[in-house]
Amino acid sequence: MNTPSRENALKGYLISVIGAAVWAGTAPGISYLQRAHVPSLTIAFWRDLIIAIALFAGIALIRPAALRMDGVTFKRMAIAGAISVGVYHALWVYSVLYNGPAMAVVLVYTYNAFVTLGARLFFKEPIRPLQALALVVSFLGLILAVRAYDPETLRLGAVGTLIGLASALAQAVYVFFNQRFIKTHAPLVTLAWLMGFGALALFVICLIVAPGDLTAVGDAGVAGLLVFIALGPTLGGYGLFNLSLRYIPGKISGLISVLEVPVAALISFVLLNDRLEPIQLVGMVLILISTVLPNLDAFRGAAGLRRAQGEEAA
Repeated sequence: MNTPSRENALKGYLISVIGAAVWAGTAPGISYLQRAHVPSLTIAFWRDLIIAIALFAGIALIRPAALRMDGVTFKRMAIAGAISVGVYHALWVYSVLYNGPAMAVVLVYTYNAFVTLGARLFFKEPIRPLQALALVVSFLGLILAVRAYDPETLRLGAVGTLIGLASALAQAVYVFFNQRFIKTHAPLVTLAWLMGFGALALFVICLIVAPGDLTAVGDAGVAGLLVFIALGPTLGGYGLFNLSLRYIPGKISGLISVLEVPVAALISFVLLNDRLEPIQLVGMVLILISTVLPNLDAFRGAAGLRRAQGEEAA
């Protein structure tokens, strides 16, 4: 993959940061619904279905031709949507169940390592020293931010570990496939198809695992909050993440998306009265640092170019 220009890198970086901040509203919203006794599979299925319906309806009204694709792309989109949206969201539910929310977060964000290694193995993209350092700093920050060092949160078993890592692999699939779909399809069109196939996969999963969860949405207030979560932070986060992939590689955008963790923690602290410890704040600072590290080379290059241009002008 070609190295993005400095202008595109800056644009992609900014879009990723905004997307991560928007995305961060999803976890506290889902936590609130779970506390209201809405089944997790219910939240996952209806959230994806609402997004898919809204996107298909909007695109069909504005530019229906954009939804067309060839048979090969359709099949690839179906596979990617079923795995990276449907199966991923189902795995995430059970990762939280087996591992607890803290370790589930740590495990799922190992997808950044899978994306970086996969880009190296399959697409011959180099792993730069600052990118490798950013992965390490990011992972350490995640552990501190979600208190994974606490024995009460560290209750991983073999099954839980496999489920958590499988959720990370599914998220890595999303990045790999999407990085290539957006070259020929608009980000929201790609998201519509992926969410549609993801909702279909979740429908099948619900029928097999818990058929009753398909209709266990709750009262009108709960249903309204679910619609807001779907069309607000979830759609906004996914949409901006997809758009960022047009400007920067998935392994960089993936690192920046880790910003979701500290922002979500702050939202939970303000709205849900969740406690924040000093060491968690240290973890959040490390996460912020990890999002900057991969771009230091580009910033240095831009600064050097400006100095050279200034000397020529003088």
